Amino acid sequence: MIAELSFFTLSVERLDRGIEFYRALFGWEIDEHGLVSNTKFGISLAETGAMDARTAYFTVADLAESTAKAVELGGKVLAQYSPRSGDTAICEDDQGTVFAIRVPAPGFE
Repeated sequence: MIAELSFFTLSVERLDRGIEFYRALFGWEIDEHGLVSNTKFGISLAETGAMDARTAYFTVADLAESTAKAVELGGKVLAQYSPRSGDTAICEDDQGTVFAIRVPAPGFE
């Protein structure tokens, strides 16, 4: 059996604020314990401090719209680049957790 990543926990300073931020940014349905229920891949939020998850890429439909939304929610866009795998932005949420969003190029979905 080939091992594949099956679950990811995104660490945040305060769970209530993390739930609010990621619900608004990604449209995630998140219960009061931080478990996301409407993604193909298992994801949860945990109140264990801000983390650097810039190598965790979340696919979005529109990079410009998503980066603008992150800023509107109190986050930051730390970098943007366009490798052959697709347009990408490194963002920081309103509590200091760093993550990446991208629009995959054809063949990199």
